[in-house]
Amino acid sequence: MSSLAPPESCSPSRSGRTSILFALLVAAPAFVLLLSACGGSKPTAEGLDMYVVDSVDSAPQIIGGMEQVYALTTYPEDAKEANAFGTVWVRAIVTVRGRATRMRIVQGGHRSLERVALEVVQQLGFEPARVDRGPVPSEVEIPVTFPPPAPEEEGG
Repeated sequence: MSSLAPPESCSPSRSGRTSILFALLVAAPAFVLLLSACGGSKPTAEGLDMYVVDSVDSAPQIIGGMEQVYALTTYPEDAKEANAFGTVWVRAIVTVRGRATRMRIVQGGHRSLERVALEVVQQLGFEPARVDRGPVPSEVEIPVTFPPPAPEEEGG
């Protein structure tokens, strides 16, 4: 009768498993450090701001700040009717001319909210990112927030 255990040549040795575990433990902190050096976000009064994906000398800035995002954001009627709300994150490339291109939703929700979020980012103007004082394209993630609808007061 044959044994159900795999042949010894197929199972990893104890030292092989230890080496893999050690490599993962050593590499994980380095990977986290690498990711943290790639960009960052700054909290605002509302708690969300643009996230810069690329490492640059000077991050791109929304002309008018996040207030401009709030001013351009409209709440679609069908989203209100569906009681849809939340934050839609849009990833975009900011060109050297300060325009958002190649936009895509990285975190969304209701289709109408996503559509409006893309329209908002398309309308924004930016001061482009800079490296060595020259403008460079950069990748950003911008939150477009749709607060919950205010409850309607019942008339009696």
